Amino acid sequence: MKKVLFATSALVAFTGAAAAEVAVSGDARIGMRYDSDLCANAACTTTDSAWNVVNRARVKFTMTGTSDSGLEFGAEVRAEEALRARYGDQFTTAPDGTTNETYRVRNSLSADKGLVWVSGSYGKLTAGDIDSGMENALGDLPEIGMSGLDYLNEFGYSSSDFDDSVYSEAGLLYEYSFNGVKLFASFMDQNIGYSAIDRDNNGYSLGAKYEMAGYEFGFGYEKSDFYIDPVGFDGGAYENTSWGISAATVFNEVKVKGIYMTTTVEDIPTLTGDLDVDQFGVGAEYTMANGVGLAGYWRRVAYDTPADEFSADVVGLGASYDLGGGATLKGGVVNVSGDDTLGEDLADRTMADFGLVFKF
Repeated sequence: MKKVLFATSALVAFTGAAAAEVAVSGDARIGMRYDSDLCANAACTTTDSAWNVVNRARVKFTMTGTSDSGLEFGAEVRAEEALRARYGDQFTTAPDGTTNETYRVRNSLSADKGLVWVSGSYGKLTAGDIDSGMENALGDLPEIGMSGLDYLNEFGYSSSDFDDSVYSEAGLLYEYSFNGVKLFASFMDQNIGYSAIDRDNNGYSLGAKYEMAGYEFGFGYEKSDFYIDPVGFDGGAYENTSWGISAATVFNEVKVKGIYMTTTVEDIPTLTGDLDVDQFGVGAEYTMANGVGLAGYWRRVAYDTPADEFSADVVGLGASYDLGGGATLKGGVVNVSGDDTLGEDLADRTMADFGLVFKF
């Protein structure tokens, strides 16, 4: 890291661009993870459980600068995503209409990973791997575990970018702040790169966040041509609109947050009508003076179809211990039960993990 910073400083001094800077950081994790149903997100019919080794290491490069007129700009990319930060790396349907996972879009002009931004007195504009305006305003519940445990603490925002070859695309996010108010607006292009493969699925989103006397309130609206299920995070090309609210505060050093979101998905053929989806949940986090942290959340997703009603519940509990120097011991348990969008039994799936997380 010292060599990288030294080389950067030397280059800056040589060119005279005193405001330019490149920072290098990273993270890593090592541990074990348990899953009671390995077929939960796979095309298989048997149910099996197992413990698996978890490890990951990532390097992040953050580049910032300031123009002579005071315009700030920057970019961010992780080393594992360097290829997709250059151009979209989409596994998708081939031009002849057949499914071919070896086909990749190589002529995309927009990167679906990494971030590039510019900011000034009129706000900040970011392009790339963004969260939507609604997600920025409402947020999510506390993340549980060393590995995130499928990140079921996150709500299903159909106008956000998802780290998956089916949904991932570059988006635009605009932010503006004044007097404790933060405004967000986003556009998500759900076409497959800059190519002839056209799904014609876009996402638009608006959000606002307001902080007052120790409380934080969020409001959001989105309209998307691609629906993403809040439990299985699969989806389809169905028009949908959502609105939601959130509230958060701190009681005796315990951070508490609640989120409510409702979505109407139009004209799903298999349901012979619209699908109404309500998401709501609460979460809490507490960090003690001795470095011990506790976190938990509960989410419910309620589905209403023309023929039936069903729901899914997700509960997560986690703990951590700060070892100092950027090392943290983490573990958690998440259980999901009920039904997904099509009323399929989720069979009380339980996930758990335990290990070390490092920040560099």
